[in-house]
Amino acid sequence: MKEQERIILYEYINSEKSIFCTMVLRLMDTEKFSNDYCGALRLICELFPEINVVDLENELDKYI
Repeated sequence: MKEQERIILYEYINSEKSIFCTMVLRLMDTEKFSNDYCGALRLICELFPEINVVDLENELDKYI
């Protein structure tokens, strides 16, 4: 992840979670993806192919 992207995704929004991590967790709270970790992760990775999946999964491990 580029430094400017990191600043926007973590520091600007003052969150310890990246926006992508937040998206996966919120999708899992919806009716369609109710507790479907794999489905939610797959959708976010399809929508944002630039995501490093390994890094995102490591981050999600803290919350799931």
